[in-house]
Amino acid sequence: MTTKAERKAQARADRIAREEAAAAAAVRRRRLYSFGAVLVLAIVAVAIVIALSSSGGSQSTATSATPQTVNRLLAGIPQAGNRLGRAKAPVTVTVYEDLECPVCRAFTLAGQAQFIANDVRAGRAKLIFRSLQTATPDTPTFQDQQTAAAAAGKQNKLWQFVETFYREQGQEGTAYMN
Repeated sequence: MTTKAERKAQARADRIAREEAAAAAAVRRRRLYSFGAVLVLAIVAVAIVIALSSSGGSQSTATSATPQTVNRLLAGIPQAGNRLGRAKAPVTVTVYEDLECPVCRAFTLAGQAQFIANDVRAGRAKLIFRSLQTATPDTPTFQDQQTAAAAAGKQNKLWQFVETFYREQGQEGTAYMN
C-alpha cells in the first residue's frame, strides 16, 4: 500500500514526463515545418536554375501568349488580389518580381509554371506576388506596370496579367513598355 506522499510524488513524476514528451513533440514538429520550408525553397531555387539554364538568356524563344495558354494554366485555381491558390494552403511562396526582368520571365515561364501546375493547383502551396524594381530602367514605367498589376489584382486577375505580361515581354533595354 502506498502513502499519500508516494502517490503525490508519482503523480508529479507522471505530469513532468507528459510535459517533457509534449515539449519534445513540439520540437520535432517545429523541425519538420522548418525542413518543409527549406525543401520548398530548395525546389524553387532549383526551378530558377533550370529556368535560367534552359532559357540561355535569349528572348527569341517566345512562349505562346494566347489567352488559352494562360487560362489553361490558371483554370480552377482560386486567386484573390496578389494571391494565387487556396488561402489556407500550408506553404506560402512569395515571389518578388519586376515585369520587365528577363530572369523573372524565365523563372515564371519554366519553374513557376510547373510549380503552379503541380503544387498550387493541388492546394499544397500558394503564391504571393510582390513587385520589386530590378530591370525596369525608370521608376515611372515601373509604377505604371505595378498600377496595372494592382488593378488586375482588384479584379482577381493579377496572375492572368503577370503570366500574359511575361509571355509578351520584349527585349530588355528596348523600351517596349510605355
